[in-house]
Amino acid sequence: MPIAIDGSGTITGISAGGLPDATITQTELASGVAGTGPAFGATDTATTATANVATKIVFDTEVFDTDSAFDGTKFQPNVAGYYYVSMRTVNSGTTNATSVSSLIYKNGALYVSASAYAAATFGVAPNVSAILYLDGSSDYVEFFGTNTNNANLGFSWASACLVRAA
Repeated sequence: MPIAIDGSGTITGISAGGLPDATITQTELASGVAGTGPAFGATDTATTATANVATKIVFDTEVFDTDSAFDGTKFQPNVAGYYYVSMRTVNSGTTNATSVSSLIYKNGALYVSASAYAAATFGVAPNVSAILYLDGSSDYVEFFGTNTNNANLGFSWASACLVRAA
């Protein structure tokens, strides 16, 4: 069949890759193409921590969440691929902490962490990031923090985005 365009701009005689609505979803992209996959960013003003105990950060402000994959405590995207994940937490108490750590967990186990050491109330803010594979169904990421006193973990942020589809 020859390709034709009628007076209203409709094209006939070719296939648009099986996309009847002319919309391309993440799953229809080729492997290795990130497209518009899941991403989120969130902040927290204060999560109460116990000294030397990994405490899950409960983010109180969701800055953005493109696919509703973040629920305030965990990121569980519905697209398989490689994700850039990052976080930071800050000791926000009035008692000096000698150490503060930011920890990223995958499926309930520690994946990567970073620590900062100082004898200062504020300004101890370790940043940690990694690229990790998430399967798009059961894999999830959580964010934890620790400090050496019973102060709050505050001014925390976390974010993640798809960098390469599986």
